[in-house]
Amino acid sequence: MWFVMLTVICLALALLTITMGGNVRPAYRTDCIIVPGAACSANGQPGPMLAARISNAVRLYEEGWGTAIIFTGGAGESGPVESIVARAAAARLGVPLDRMHVETLSHSTYENFLYARALMEEHHWQSCLVSTDPFHVLRCVVIARHLGLRAFGAPAFESPGYTRARLRVWYTLRECAGFARDTMALLSGH
Repeated sequence: MWFVMLTVICLALALLTITMGGNVRPAYRTDCIIVPGAACSANGQPGPMLAARISNAVRLYEEGWGTAIIFTGGAGESGPVESIVARAAAARLGVPLDRMHVETLSHSTYENFLYARALMEEHHWQSCLVSTDPFHVLRCVVIARHLGLRAFGAPAFESPGYTRARLRVWYTLRECAGFARDTMALLSGH
């Protein structure tokens, strides 16, 4: 019985931490904005969650919160390379091509930031905002900081993963597992 109660308490604390970690607004101007990859359709259109991340990043860029945007993500299950799809969508929204960079190799949140870090080092950038779903912000920032980046969250509050209650619950619960997995990997030195 105590195990069940302890599990419920741990899950509640994890949900609270992840939820609170995603309820932040940008407070610092940074060198760049990183957009972690997310699903896109087979015809090369961003899925709803990726579209929200892109829209948020473009707004942040236009408001001067970052001087460039790094799109991350390799080929997903649907086929297209997520970062290429995201860059094309941002270009249609008016972001100049020379202010956008892509990494096309990553297939996980950790790899998103590992490969983005290489682009940041190439440009001598040290700080970044992370434009992602609110439930994903905390894990992204923890990973980015573990990799030596000065990272700050910039949640895409218009994402359907946040605005639709059932999706918010599902993705936040799912994020608990991802956060636990990645935290254990970081603590064990991987």
